[in-house]
Amino acid sequence: MIDFLDSPKKWSIYNINLIIGFLFGLSVPFTAWILLLGFFKIKSFNKSLSVGALIGLPFGILSYSLLLI
Repeated sequence: MIDFLDSPKKWSIYNINLIIGFLFGLSVPFTAWILLLGFFKIKSFNKSLSVGALIGLPFGILSYSLLLI
């Protein structure tokens, strides 16, 4: 775990990447799988982007499925 109290800059960058990953997973759920490759260490993406995509992906898929109904 990153100690955010030691470096507020790391904390803010982590949160920004988490939000960007979440919004990407929410808005583009089918291409967010690319970011998930970084979560499973298959590709070298920022871990916080991958975690954000992992959180946003179910919401994105749910919103698209509700739009199709």
